Amino acid sequence: MFVIGVFLLSGCDHASTKLTVKTAPAVVDNPVKESQLTTITLTSQAEKRLGLKTTTTQNQSIGRTLTQHGEIVAVPGLTVSVTAPVTGKLHGSKLVSGRRVSKGQTVFTLMALPNDTSGLGADEEVAVRQKQLAVVQAKVDRFTELNKDKTTSDRLLQEAQAELKNAQAALEASQARQHFLTDKLTAADKPHLSVIDIEAPLSGVIQTVSATPSQLVSGGAPLFNVTSLGTVWVRVPVYAGDLSSVSGVQTARIQPLGENIDAGVRMAKAVAAPPTANPQAISTDLFFAMSNTDSAFQVGQKVSVTLSRGGSQSGLTIPASAVVYDIEGGTWVYELTQPHTYTRRRVL
Repeated sequence: MFVIGVFLLSGCDHASTKLTVKTAPAVVDNPVKESQLTTITLTSQAEKRLGLKTTTTQNQSIGRTLTQHGEIVAVPGLTVSVTAPVTGKLHGSKLVSGRRVSKGQTVFTLMALPNDTSGLGADEEVAVRQKQLAVVQAKVDRFTELNKDKTTSDRLLQEAQAELKNAQAALEASQARQHFLTDKLTAADKPHLSVIDIEAPLSGVIQTVSATPSQLVSGGAPLFNVTSLGTVWVRVPVYAGDLSSVSGVQTARIQPLGENIDAGVRMAKAVAAPPTANPQAISTDLFFAMSNTDSAFQVGQKVSVTLSRGGSQSGLTIPASAVVYDIEGGTWVYELTQPHTYTRRRVL
């Protein structure tokens, strides 16, 4: 009985033992190999819709160039500051920076402040002129009565009447000055005020504005600056290590940023300018003059500048339109490896 019980216990223990199988946390169906991540396959219809065209690479010899960023700057001497010729009040429409003006165009009108010959304030001068007018008027009345009685000459009466006219004109001028300072001008004040047209000295763009309409300005106060942009300079900072290879260049290829390789290209000529440099960037500035009669470029605008470095080098060439730029500035091309299959390759 004991032996049988032992076998029974041993058999039950063996049956209770089970094998555990581990289950994967995730299953990826049809995994893509890393080498296939840069390969795409298009249908014929997709190629037509995208307008894809292929070409073969060619081994050619091309000139060596250096592409730098540049900045549009105004030509020194073509920025004019306009000031008020006399003390007065400005009139006209509001002037803003960036507005284009033509040579001789009226920008402001300046109503000159009437001269203060008495040294008094506006109100005090009016009061004095009124008293003077009253005195002269009484004098004219007295001479008129005396002239009727033939007790005074006509010449004395005429002199008194002329003095009356002068006193009346002086009073009107002082009143015009008073109204001018208090913004209460009337039609009767206009003959006693001189209006000066402030014109643009040259055709260009308003750069800075220092005064506004209805503002009282003193003689010599700056009103605005105008800059001619018919011709502009391009400032090109060149790294000191590249300066020797482009120091003799006479022309530069200028293009707005973000344009296609041949879009908006203009040629600029080298000009002699005061030497400037940036020690922090270890660069020296080169300057080129460029026509800008259509105002396509603005002062401060950044542009792409291509300079010739002389000599040439040979290598595989492709159309510029075939180059694709990624978000980090890397350059790539797509190679047709099989019909309708394209593989991305980095351009070094």
